[in-house]
Amino acid sequence: MRPHIERAYAFLKAADHDGDGIPEGGSTWDVEHHPGLFSYTGSLWMATLRIVERIADMEYDDGRKREAAALFDKAQDSFIRYLWNGEYFAVSYEHTARVVEEGVFVGQLGGEWIVRLLGLPSILPQEMLQKALSAIYRYNGNQELYNLPPIKVAKDGKLTDHPLANQAWPQYAMIFVDCLALYLGEVEESLKRIQHFDEVVRTVAKAPWTTTLWHDASTGLPNWNSLDRYMNTPSAWFILNALTGFHADEVQNLILLDPHILARTTPRFGTLPLISTRWWGTVSMFHDNDDSTELCVKVDRLFGPVLKLKGFKLRGDIRVLSCDTNGRTVETTTAANSEFTMLQFTPVEGVSMAEGETIRFVITFNHETTSSSPIVPTCL
Repeated sequence: MRPHIERAYAFLKAADHDGDGIPEGGSTWDVEHHPGLFSYTGSLWMATLRIVERIADMEYDDGRKREAAALFDKAQDSFIRYLWNGEYFAVSYEHTARVVEEGVFVGQLGGEWIVRLLGLPSILPQEMLQKALSAIYRYNGNQELYNLPPIKVAKDGKLTDHPLANQAWPQYAMIFVDCLALYLGEVEESLKRIQHFDEVVRTVAKAPWTTTLWHDASTGLPNWNSLDRYMNTPSAWFILNALTGFHADEVQNLILLDPHILARTTPRFGTLPLISTRWWGTVSMFHDNDDSTELCVKVDRLFGPVLKLKGFKLRGDIRVLSCDTNGRTVETTTAANSEFTMLQFTPVEGVSMAEGETIRFVITFNHETTSSSPIVPTCL
């Protein structure tokens, strides 16, 4: 993949014609072209630079890593300077005319969902993310006006005069808004919205096994009375990652989990699935008597001889008290930064997990979790 990545990276860098550090051009939101700085493009470009920086780090390419970091800083500065209005990120900014399109776009935080899915550092300040997410739910997600969230609304929450203004692309909203809300801890609101989309598909569109991309925002019905079995139906699988913070880093043999998300989701769902390309498993979580928390990961199915693990990457400031596999203590080292706690097994080769085996570790939250419910599920 490296040659293809290099060509894409070079193309995107060259597509910045106005000097703000963010490429211009079309996007997957192909109903309308947004000239200049488009919030969705800017958000994804920052995520792309996080990915490039990670690749450079793994390949010991210090020059590329410095370049990606510098480009990220420039892009983030432009994104916030030109689009942030104190409540959300505006749709776009056209540099030549110095015109801001102040509408509320559902894909403005798409890049943040990508870095959360991949276990990379955040691209925007947490306070801005929370405010922008609330604005999308308040305006696009106004269920007194809309059955499904329109792609874009005006600053007052009303539809624009665009010919396709009444379109909703609910799978996109489910990923870029609802799944991101799960990652940011807004569990009840996001699950309520996801469940509502499911109800619309079953009771309004009456197509429980398929969805189209184009829905009428007001009625929820498929636009043009057409069910085309659109290719993004499987996007619902990403909900599983958002419920656990799970990502399988199959390059460095790490498992990423978010204990803060699990503290909110496991009381509701109990044991949750972990799905990767090389193995399937489950994660469960519960408190013991001294307020510590136990995480348990079980390997249910392997697509190979064994699962080799060198550690866990836990989002947040976490203290690891102990770790064992199938009752055998595993020695570990931990290191924390502002976003992650790295739990690494001290044997150089790591540990090998077979089907049916479990790994458990006991943790405490260095900063208080906001979970309001007791955590009761036990490892299965």
